Amino acid sequence: MSKSVPRLSQITLATTRTLEMVRFYDTLFGTQLQATKAYGTTLYNGTLAGIPLVICPNEVAGVAAEQSRHQLTLAVADLSSLLELVETSGGTIETPNMDSTTTAILRDPDGNTIEVIKA
Repeated sequence: MSKSVPRLSQITLATTRTLEMVRFYDTLFGTQLQATKAYGTTLYNGTLAGIPLVICPNEVAGVAAEQSRHQLTLAVADLSSLLELVETSGGTIETPNMDSTTTAILRDPDGNTIEVIKA
């Protein structure tokens, strides 16, 4: 039996507010999502933290959850600048009273939480 260590090769986010999610992830995390026709709909492909990212309408993914289908933890160099963009990008900051110089919890337009930490 092989003892190879798995590596994350792709992240797929099932969404209910697809265009808002594309704007949010592009603006905050520079994902550079591009539209691709597939499965009778439009998927968006880009990169998040060096890993291929696909944003897929929930109808195609068949996910029943309404929110928090995933939780990501991302490290960023300039947390303060990122937090300034959250609300204008369609997200919310869940932890306004936390020490936002080191960590914060955000919600994307679909209501999923994202933890961001200062790298």
